[in-house]
Amino acid sequence: MTAPQQKKPFKQFEENIRYTEGLVTGGRALEGIRSISGPNFGDLSAAHPEDLYRAAWNQAVSALDHWLHREIIDRAVTLISDLGRERPAALQRLQMPFETVERMRNASMQRIFREHLENELSRVTYQRCLRITEGLRLVLTDTPSQLWNKIGADLAMAPSDVKTRQDSIIDRRNRIAHEADLDAQGNRTPMTAGEAQDTIAWIHSFATAVAQVLDP
Repeated sequence: MTAPQQKKPFKQFEENIRYTEGLVTGGRALEGIRSISGPNFGDLSAAHPEDLYRAAWNQAVSALDHWLHREIIDRAVTLISDLGRERPAALQRLQMPFETVERMRNASMQRIFREHLENELSRVTYQRCLRITEGLRLVLTDTPSQLWNKIGADLAMAPSDVKTRQDSIIDRRNRIAHEADLDAQGNRTPMTAGEAQDTIAWIHSFATAVAQVLDP
């Protein structure tokens, strides 16, 4: 019996994005229910639509991070298997324990290399622009400025504006994930359905632009 094929990374990313859009839809529905006066909705009346919007924001960032990990690892494994292609300098400088190299004597080089990359990159998050640059340079020969010029061109934005927008989304995501979205006074920062939806749309557009750089 053959193992089920894994979905292509970007297809999986888009499915994850649709899931986040469903969270926003659920939040809007909950807002509508809470706005009805009279009926007693029990525990549902204590639910906060904003928490669904925060969850959607967090999940959209996670979808981007997960996609980039899969994309970069898949492409790096392909690169080491293709003797006719130029290897990016960052990939050539990638350090590997001697024990890992020894394992390649008796096992598939591609499998061992994939396991090594998965272990190494599990400690990295591809969310902020600096880390995304580092990841892309493992599989592309472009300089950082070339990468961001291409991404900016696809989004019709200056590269600096792209980076500012992306990193500001990660700042809020980290506040949601690590500080319960509280401000300096201990109050939860408000979030609307529109804000969450705009962020999801940005993450989708941003990932599409990065995908264009990977496959021009």
